[in-house]
Amino acid sequence: MNTQQRAILSKARRLLAMDAEWDESKHPRAENGRFGKGSETNKQTETKSLVKAERKASNFQQAREQAKAFQGKQLVNDSSGLTAVASRNSLDKMLSGKAVGKSSSPALHSLAVANADKLYESAVYGWSKPDRSDDPNITAIHRLFSVLDTDDGRYMAKLTVKETGRTDQNNKFYTIEAVELNEKSPAAQWVDSTVQADWPDPTSIRSVGDILSLAKTVEQNNMITRDNNSIAQDTARSYDKDGRLHVAVSNISKATVNPYYGGEIPNYRQLGLEPKKVYYLLRDPEELEKAAPTFNNLPLLNKHIPVSADEPQKEVIAGTTGSDTVFEDGYLKCSLAVWDAEAIAGIESGEQVELSSAYHYTADMTAGEFEGRHYDGVMRDIVGNHVALVDVGRAGRDVVVSDADPFHERKTMKLKAGAKARIQAAVQPLLAQDAELSPDELLQVIGSLNNEVQTAQDDGGELPPENVENVGTDGDDSDDGENNTAPAEDEAPEAPEGGAPKPAQDAAISKMAMDAAIQKAVAAERKRAQALAAAQREVAHIVGDVAMDNAADVYKFALEQSGIDVTGVHPSAYRAMVGMLGKPKQPMAQDAAKTAEQFPGLSRIRKA
Repeated sequence: MNTQQRAILSKARRLLAMDAEWDESKHPRAENGRFGKGSETNKQTETKSLVKAERKASNFQQAREQAKAFQGKQLVNDSSGLTAVASRNSLDKMLSGKAVGKSSSPALHSLAVANADKLYESAVYGWSKPDRSDDPNITAIHRLFSVLDTDDGRYMAKLTVKETGRTDQNNKFYTIEAVELNEKSPAAQWVDSTVQADWPDPTSIRSVGDILSLAKTVEQNNMITRDNNSIAQDTARSYDKDGRLHVAVSNISKATVNPYYGGEIPNYRQLGLEPKKVYYLLRDPEELEKAAPTFNNLPLLNKHIPVSADEPQKEVIAGTTGSDTVFEDGYLKCSLAVWDAEAIAGIESGEQVELSSAYHYTADMTAGEFEGRHYDGVMRDIVGNHVALVDVGRAGRDVVVSDADPFHERKTMKLKAGAKARIQAAVQPLLAQDAELSPDELLQVIGSLNNEVQTAQDDGGELPPENVENVGTDGDDSDDGENNTAPAEDEAPEAPEGGAPKPAQDAAISKMAMDAAIQKAVAAERKRAQALAAAQREVAHIVGDVAMDNAADVYKFALEQSGIDVTGVHPSAYRAMVGMLGKPKQPMAQDAAKTAEQFPGLSRIRKA
């Protein structure tokens, strides 16, 4: 770092540190957006840089299709007059594996690319820097910043333009990234890291303050929105004398477009649909409005499974919908009652806070467009079957307890009754300890319990995998018929303070110490097995059966086989990237992920 760079960074950090004490009213801006005379320009700048995400895209294919609207066209930035062109090559780069890793999520990145032209035109000019490669054809690298306004919140977008020194070449709209700013990812921290990475020209240092101001409005807006949502949810919830949860109003489904494999669509053969081809179906607003009464008094389940009078599935009923279902502002809304303590705990903890509706429908394969998104057919004659509590809903985060993507296969470690009782008695006093066992050590421990461990697996076939937009992870919902009771944990004796056993109890505690790690180790091994099984299922339609040791390798293999460059991408992003490739969904329309993974064992149910 040279002296000039140190000076720039020092000044930038002082600006960031001063931000908390900055009184905007004492430092009005001039018409050009700089500080001086004038008082409304800051608000105007924020408003001008705000771009509503009118084009919808949740994966790379959709983003690429939407970007055709501006591909190759000259774009002009309103604040600086800088022109640029997003060529086909530039758009391909924007949607590369390396590029998407800089955004908060692949879905958000796809949405930003789909609206990149509007973001560029409305962006606030930040600063410039020299080209790292010293390319004589590139005179400068320019950074511009804008705000993407979505249904889920606002996001900061950073755009990059390469200015060419040749009159016969256009400036290149080169990259874009979109990030979420909140208390966990503060605006000041993001701007500081951006400044450190770029070392902008000293004459542009005042722009750091401008960009920070813009970023902080995004951060504050998201925090206010979150707080308002929390307040709304809290005020909508109440508890009766017996501990049952009542929700005054909740969104249970919404009008939107979702992808389905042809084989999942009712009567697909008669409709001439290809079973493995993806079709986009509209959950039509008018059809939802007509269907509203059919969602009254339906069972609220803690997992997705078709229900009827003949097969009520009593063991998974967690509550009921109310008798007041209406369609308003694009959503099906109704009250809820939750009777099951475990389901209530899931809602309170946030593990099962979203809702997913299941329904029958008739497919009308008439193509059209809804809110900028193309669809191949319309769901008509919708009739509700049930509503399920899930952790991630296909309909989105706005269909929350106040439609599902939990498609992890449930591979649960099952213990015989005697073993489970022994383990529980030994483990509960030491649940607070952080002991860990490797898989081999775990097998040795379990072996000491007379090999009483069994693995619960489904036999038979499974329903078609779902093509979902978001990837979710279920909570542990073991179906071994030996549910642990809450009082047992509360009544367990406490571990000695500091975790050190008393001398007189060394022998007993030593045995317990070995067993004490079982619960955590079993959970870790279960999580690893679930992740691997889920990965294998999620890539099956891309590369078939894959035998690898961990989920990350499975996802990476599928991405590479699909021609996706994952160089420099953190393995934690692989799964979401695979999700953007498109996946198979299921026959009864459930706004959820794979039924077979949501409730293994369903494949064993057969009609007599």
